[in-house]
Amino acid sequence: MNQREKPEPPPPLDERVLSAGQLRGIRLDDPKLVAVSLHRMARYVLAGKLSHKIANCVGQLASVALRAHDIAEIADRLDALEAALESRDTTTAGGPHAKR
Repeated sequence: MNQREKPEPPPPLDERVLSAGQLRGIRLDDPKLVAVSLHRMARYVLAGKLSHKIANCVGQLASVALRAHDIAEIADRLDALEAALESRDTTTAGGPHAKR
């Protein structure tokens, strides 16, 4: 007789992790793609494919990544402003707004 083996039950929800294919879809390096990645994580949790603990971890990492992107952008803008002000000071040396 041909006995069929019963498939293994899925692991408990707390132990469900992302596969390599699922991990490729998680992008935290581009702020525009962070929201897409978080939406994907939410779908995995709702479908029972991913533990909410792992999704929370990804959410925290996404938050840190967004803050890092914001800080880098602000630092770039500040550098540009400082450079513009320095070049303005050197071109108007002796003008009405020159430092004394």
